[in-house]
Amino acid sequence: MNFEKYIRDIPDFPKPGIIFKDITPLLATPEAFREVIDVMAEKVKDLDFDTILVPEARGFLFGSALAYKLGKKLVPVRKPGKLPYDVVEVSYSLEYGEAKIQMHKDALAKGEKVLIVDDVLATGEQ
Repeated sequence: MNFEKYIRDIPDFPKPGIIFKDITPLLATPEAFREVIDVMAEKVKDLDFDTILVPEARGFLFGSALAYKLGKKLVPVRKPGKLPYDVVEVSYSLEYGEAKIQMHKDALAKGEKVLIVDDVLATGEQ
């Protein structure tokens, strides 16, 4: 299946020079969404990992479905202030600014192998 036809380009969002890849047409097409999850599962099925870590918010959509399909643990990673328990935090740079993410401090056990699933495809100039 050609997934590109289900992804809409939104130029200059969230700022000039950035092309936002809108996945809502893919999510609105059950056959395409099911196929993309099946393809993702096939690509990672032989990897050795215990947990799927999903950054908010759109990573939740793909990672949750993938965790269900593969029978894996799911750990959400959120923006500051969204999680109710004790958290660990990391800061990182984006093309258009700085950000922080948090997860519960007990979400991962020592030695646990993690697959990160997100939908981000950043374009533009630095």
